Amino acid sequence: MGSNHEKVRQGERILLFALSDYVCKELKQTYGADWWEDGVLDILYDDQKRSLPLSGDWGTLVDSLDMALALLLFDLHWGDIFSRKLSVSNRTWVKELKGVRNNLAHLGGKDFTDDDTWRALDTMARLCASIDADSAEEIREILRELRYGSAAGSMNGTAAVSAPKTAAPNTSGILQSVLLSSLPSWRDVIKPHPDVAAGRYKNAEFAADLAQVARGEGSFEYRDPVEFFARTYVTEGMAGLLMQALRRIGGKDGEPVIQLKTAFGGGKTHSMLALYHMLRGTVPLSKIPAVQPVLARAGLSTLPKANVAVLVGTAIDPTRVQRPPHMPGLMIHTLWGEMAAQLAASAGNPKLYDYVKEADKKGVSPGSEAIVSCKIN
Repeated sequence: MGSNHEKVRQGERILLFALSDYVCKELKQTYGADWWEDGVLDILYDDQKRSLPLSGDWGTLVDSLDMALALLLFDLHWGDIFSRKLSVSNRTWVKELKGVRNNLAHLGGKDFTDDDTWRALDTMARLCASIDADSAEEIREILRELRYGSAAGSMNGTAAVSAPKTAAPNTSGILQSVLLSSLPSWRDVIKPHPDVAAGRYKNAEFAADLAQVARGEGSFEYRDPVEFFARTYVTEGMAGLLMQALRRIGGKDGEPVIQLKTAFGGGKTHSMLALYHMLRGTVPLSKIPAVQPVLARAGLSTLPKANVAVLVGTAIDPTRVQRPPHMPGLMIHTLWGEMAAQLAASAGNPKLYDYVKEADKKGVSPGSEAIVSCKIN
């Protein structure tokens, strides 16, 4: 891949394809047949719309929007349209990408730094994840290419040079002592991970945080499904957890409730992250080969569709009302309400929350019948 600004431009092209279509669909849903005139032409200044057609078919109108106009329309319609569907973080990302667009237009003979390139592409991927998962994955491929040298992730980049092999001493069945001075350095035996060798490793990010990942935050290595599984060794215990979940969701005999019991540092959070990334299904199965053997063991050929909710007790303040970013105006009082709101957002059907709404307001359990009624088909 070429220079950094070319990577940013490639990311912009992917984002524009998703964003322009999304913005126009929402405008049409809001304004109806006159969406182009009322939602676009009437709110732009003359100099902003001089290159836009007065009318045309759907493809012509959508394709007429460039990156600057797509971002501008998103921002202008934030209050009346997009704030009702997306978290406020998305508006922050749009404003940041306006600056990226401006920097690209006035780049001159300079190039983006690696850090600025990463920041721009990561912001594009986060925005895309809210509106088009496939486009978000395309941008994450560029991110992996930038950081690891391979779109498939760090474990698929250029292999480290193997340490030279030394002949094993001939013991002839008799124990022999080896002087410490004759042992090779560990650096010659085990090559550090590229992150460590390049000084990118951050000790504070070593511990996985499920709540953080569910919010779309945290380090890329935990947020990106491809990179996460590229770095993860699927142990027998983790494979068993994933297999049970797959069989349950696939309509087989998997366990409905699983309690993870390991000591501190035993991999509970890491296993839950693996479950989270696998069941969300935001990337093709071909890109996470570590999951394919587990799928086969579960007796399935494809990943079953699932809507995912994440409840981390230590991350939820029981003294405060929760306001879900994807359902503006809603106030959550209980864990049942939080679960229902997340499942409703995952399913794209806010009305599902209504099954537990009254119980949530009163701060009581909704009962098993309401939970069953809220089941996502």
